[in-house]
Amino acid sequence: MALYNIKKHLPEVQHLRAPVAHVENLDFLFSHRNIKTKWKVVPSDVCDGYHLLSVQVVATKKFLGDDEVYKNEPRLQQLVPRGLCYVLKRDEDPSILHLAAIVYPTSKFFGDDDQSDGVVVLGDDELQKDVPKGCRMIGTEKANGEMFTVNAVHKGDDGSFHVVLGSKNNKFLFPFHPQKTTKEEIRRMIKSYLDVTSPDNKYPNVDLSTDKRWTYDNVWVEMSEYFLGKMLEISDGSTTLCDRLFTEKLTACGEFESWLHPHVVELPEGHRSVSFFAFTTYDEGGSPKSVSGAERLNQLDWVDSTGFQTVTRKEVAAGTDIMQLRRDVWARKNSEGLVLLVLDAASGEIQRMVKMKTIWYVVHRGYRERLRRFVTGRNAKTTGQARYELMEKELRSVLESKLSIFKASLDEKWKGSVPRLVEAVRKVEKEKRMKEVFSFEYPLLIRAADGQE
Repeated sequence: MALYNIKKHLPEVQHLRAPVAHVENLDFLFSHRNIKTKWKVVPSDVCDGYHLLSVQVVATKKFLGDDEVYKNEPRLQQLVPRGLCYVLKRDEDPSILHLAAIVYPTSKFFGDDDQSDGVVVLGDDELQKDVPKGCRMIGTEKANGEMFTVNAVHKGDDGSFHVVLGSKNNKFLFPFHPQKTTKEEIRRMIKSYLDVTSPDNKYPNVDLSTDKRWTYDNVWVEMSEYFLGKMLEISDGSTTLCDRLFTEKLTACGEFESWLHPHVVELPEGHRSVSFFAFTTYDEGGSPKSVSGAERLNQLDWVDSTGFQTVTRKEVAAGTDIMQLRRDVWARKNSEGLVLLVLDAASGEIQRMVKMKTIWYVVHRGYRERLRRFVTGRNAKTTGQARYELMEKELRSVLESKLSIFKASLDEKWKGSVPRLVEAVRKVEKEKRMKEVFSFEYPLLIRAADGQE
C-alpha cells in the first residue's frame, strides 16, 4: 500500500528503503479514511532529491472533529502527532527512495479545544478522568501563535545541516550552515519554493509589514525568514541545537508569534518570536517516545542556554486541586490559558497534555467566529440598522452560551462588551476597513469590547 501510493507521486520508484515498522505504519496510514496526505517536492536548486510527505488526521461525517477521531482511534494517537511529516530522499538510483527522517511533534493535546466555530470546553468529569488525583503537574503558558517545528535531518562534514521547519501542515527543507549561510541565500531558497506554486510571485520584493494580506497568506515565509535569521544571529547556539536535533532525532516544538497576525491576544508592534515548549521523538515502532517531566524541564533549560526562547513553565504545587486550578485559569484576562503536563506519580513520565482556556479567551474567540458570518459568511449582505441589531442579538447569544459553560454570571462588564463591540464594528465598517481589521488587527476590536478604548 505504501509503495503503491508513493508511485502515484513518483512513478519511477520501485523500492522504499525504510525500517519494516515504518513501512507498516505507512501502509496503515495510506489506507485509513481519516488520513489526509500531502506531498511537497523540494526544488532542485534548494536541495536536490528530497520529498516531504505531510500526514494529517481529518474528520468525517461520523466524527465531527479530529479530537473525536483520535479518541476513537488509539493507533492514530500513537502514530500521528499533529504536524507529522516523513522526509524522503531519492537514491542515486531513481528507482530507490529512502526514508531520511521523520518530523514527529507532540502527540495530540486534549482538553479545551479550538474548533472552527469556537472553543469546545472539556467537562469537569472528563477533566478529572484525564488528570487523576495524586498525579504531578507542570503548567506551561499557552503561547498566542502558530504551531512551529524544526528538525535537523542531515549533518554535513563541513558543519552544515539540512533543517526542516514550518507550521503544523506546511513544512520546508533548507540547507543551512550557521556560520556561512547568508540572508540573501535564505531569500533565494524561499523564492524557489514560491516559484513552484506562484510563478508570478513578487517575493522578495514585498514588505511583509505593509502587505499584510500577502504575509497572512504566506505565513511560512515570515516564519522561515525570522527563524533562519535568528539562527544566523546566534550561530554557535544554532550549531549546538541542530547537532542535538540530528543526533537524537528530535523535533523541537514551539509556537511562532507575530504582531502582523495576532490570534486574539495583542502583540506589540515589531514582535516576532518562536517559543519552544517541547522536544519530542519516536521509538522504533513509530510511537511517541516516553519522556519524564524532569527530562522535559531539563531540555527546555538546555534550550535557554543555547540562546533560543522557551515558554514560561512551573511545577504545580503537590496536592493542588485540579478543579481549583482550572477555575484560577478561567479567571485570567488577556491570556489564552495554560497547557498542563500530567505526570505519572511514580515514574514521573508525561502521560498527557491538557489545554485549559480562560473564560476571556473562550468568549472573545466566540465573538470572533460569530462576527466572521458578518464579514464573509451568511450575514455579510445584511445592511443598515438591521445589520447591527442582528449582530448585537447574535453576539449576546454567544456571550450567554459561553458564560453558561463556566456557570459564570453575566456581570455588567461582560454585558457591556456586546454593544461596545458592535459600535467598534460600526466605526470600522464606516471606514471600510472591516476585512483588514478582522484578519490582521482583531485585538483592536477586543480592546473596544473590553472597554479599554
